[in-house]
Amino acid sequence: MKVFIVGITGLLGFEAAKILSERGHEVAGVALPPNPQGLEIPKKLDVHLLDINKKSDEEVLKMLKGVDCFIFAA
Repeated sequence: MKVFIVGITGLLGFEAAKILSERGHEVAGVALPPNPQGLEIPKKLDVHLLDINKKSDEEVLKMLKGVDCFIFAA
């Protein structure tokens, strides 16, 4: 399953991402920069540091293409 998480570097989003990734799911997401100090992001997580509110509808739809599950943890 392909999962997209808004808030992927936050407390809840990061834990969800790690668990889902460990269970074999493809996990991607966005979070506001900067990366939290001391947070080690596993290489298999596709993390983008950006403000999703500043992206166009088309850019957001492109990020969500093929996603099976959407998690809002911001």
